[in-house]
Amino acid sequence: MQISVIIPTYKPQHFLWQTLESLLEQTLDPEQFEIIIVLNGPRDPYITHINEFIATVDERFPEPRPEIRLLYTDKPSVSNARNHGIDASIGSYLAFIDDDDWVSPTYLSD
Repeated sequence: MQISVIIPTYKPQHFLWQTLESLLEQTLDPEQFEIIIVLNGPRDPYITHINEFIATVDERFPEPRPEIRLLYTDKPSVSNARNHGIDASIGSYLAFIDDDDWVSPTYLSD
């Protein structure tokens, strides 16, 4: 695994879906990166919405796809969420993306 992309999120809105879509359209080999979403703070209904989105990825994006993992911590702190993601990451490199960012298709390969 080359890159772990960590996305901390607190009460995510529809921007998170755009962020994830932009990561799923990367030109880098999908087996070379993972996506770690760290939900911090309120659990409901956000965890359900994120899991539902992840479930649709299998239907909409052909294989291979990057692994998408959802972690949860009840402590509402972006630093805590990032650290939680770091602890779970397996990539040689880390990339931090906010839940309202959009990245170009070559972001990870560049």
